Amino acid sequence: MTRSYLKEQLSEIVKYGLVGTTAATSHYLLVITLVSIITRHPLVANIIGYIFSSQISYWGHKNWTFHKNQCQFFESTFKYIATLIMALIINELLYAAILLGSGLDYKISLLISLIIMPGLFYLTSKFWIFA
Repeated sequence: MTRSYLKEQLSEIVKYGLVGTTAATSHYLLVITLVSIITRHPLVANIIGYIFSSQISYWGHKNWTFHKNQCQFFESTFKYIATLIMALIINELLYAAILLGSGLDYKISLLISLIIMPGLFYLTSKFWIFA
């Protein structure tokens, strides 16, 4: 492996982390806002927050993290939606398991689930969605 390749890979991971952190932060804040103002159901708010933050994630990764990959818009969008649905189901089940099984506050449970999910999504994004 060349030094430039390693530098490029590190840059990609840092960009992925920044976009992901922005999306996860917006997700987290939106869930807290929805629970406190509109709905008392954190699992419902989580779905809304996930769908909203997925837009930040998609456009950030498409236009910045993985912009060098010349994938077709419709192909990457289809793959992203398929992955989004799968990840939403996994995220909601994970959040529900932590929330209902641990007795932790919904904010702590959400934070734990938001920390666990990115690794899975990075590999899927890199090698399938934007490949």
